[in-house]
Amino acid sequence: MKNKPSKNYLFIFLLLIVIFLTPLIAAILLYNNNPLWLHHKTVNKGTLIASSFNLQQIKLISHGTPLRSLNGSWFLFYLTKSSCREHCQKNLNTLRQIVLALGKNRYRVKYGVVLANNKPLPPSIRINKDPHLVIYSISKLELDNYFARLKINNDSHAYYLADPFGKIILYYPSDAPGEAMYQDLSRLLTISTTG
Repeated sequence: MKNKPSKNYLFIFLLLIVIFLTPLIAAILLYNNNPLWLHHKTVNKGTLIASSFNLQQIKLISHGTPLRSLNGSWFLFYLTKSSCREHCQKNLNTLRQIVLALGKNRYRVKYGVVLANNKPLPPSIRINKDPHLVIYSISKLELDNYFARLKINNDSHAYYLADPFGKIILYYPSDAPGEAMYQDLSRLLTISTTG
């Protein structure tokens, strides 16, 4: 009689071990083998910039909005070497649409353009009808210094994202879809307690 209950306890104990160890063993096997059907996408769509380079370290020339007014805000900007013609205007419109799509979080983000030239601003930028667009310019020498510090390829037609502390953290090529930038920015605003 005493032998039967001990077999039941042993069976229950072995069953519990199998139930709890099976997911652990499966997870270890999947982690070590990296099967193709597992999700391997990164969270961010842009390229992460591993440098600790800050906006305050760039000698930006302000055209209306001082750089210190960006403190505490996320800053999404488009960098271009040429004057802002049709392609640049399209990219500025993309920035505006991204920020508007953020809804209640749109007030935490500022957007703008950084023109890399030694000439005065072109009339197409000065007369821009968007009152929220922040405009800066940068000298060609400072632009080369900028890319050297960021340790990325010299892509003078691209989008960049700076956090509320001014650190440039993400880079997108000029042909990047607005949806990718929106998803990254939306996620950052959701998990961020600053800005």
